[in-house]
Amino acid sequence: MTAALSVLGCAARLGWADFRATYTWRVWLFGWVFRLLAQAAFYGTAGRYLGSAASERYVVVGNCVAVVVLESLIVVVRVADERAGGTLPLLVAAPAGHLLVYLGRGVACVVTGFVTSTAALTVVPGILRVGIEPLEVAAVLPVLFLIGVSAYCYGCALAAIVVRYGAAQWLVLNAGYIGILAFCGVNAPTGQWPEGIQTLAAGLPLTHGLQAIRGYFDGGAAGDLVTGAGAELAVGCGWLAVAVLVLQRMADGGRREGSLEFGE
Repeated sequence: MTAALSVLGCAARLGWADFRATYTWRVWLFGWVFRLLAQAAFYGTAGRYLGSAASERYVVVGNCVAVVVLESLIVVVRVADERAGGTLPLLVAAPAGHLLVYLGRGVACVVTGFVTSTAALTVVPGILRVGIEPLEVAAVLPVLFLIGVSAYCYGCALAAIVVRYGAAQWLVLNAGYIGILAFCGVNAPTGQWPEGIQTLAAGLPLTHGLQAIRGYFDGGAAGDLVTGAGAELAVGCGWLAVAVLVLQRMADGGRREGSLEFGE
């Protein structure tokens, strides 16, 4: 257990070093964070033209919370970088194995996504005057963080695809994120979809946590937040199990076929 935690910690520190090498605090704050806040504000403004304050509020909350999902899914790119950088074959051959490295590689994305999404929930509703108080935002932060963790586990499962097919990284990332935006209640209730898609949405990250956050903002009981957090945690654990299984199978298949080459 100690050795496993050490590997995870090293992978997380490496991911954080990558983040610091990519961004200065000015670039991150005024480039990345500002861009995501502007995106949430744009969709919220569009929601204003749906004809009611409730619709605008629905869209604002959905897009502010979805920010943490987008950032958490960047783990797909982090894993693809291992292949492009030529370290993938070395990780697969290493005595410690590649699974823990992959699972810890993008943890920094969850932390930064949580910070950005918190900023969005604090700033954007105030700008658009949709009536969400800072104390209400503070109450839902644990659920928001769990959404990020759940999305990260989902991202690790998607990243297994780029272990074998590195050139597909942006297709996998965007398809995974757009599917969540479309089906998980960000801009429209999940109930508008056919029953099969509703079932799919129930197994994706964000759906349960976002529903709980919305319910609390609309005057629901704090106990509903706990229920939503539990459902989101269960979804995350399910995707973590999928990630471990598929990452191992993809790496084993690549090792047999000799397809874990350097580059894309």
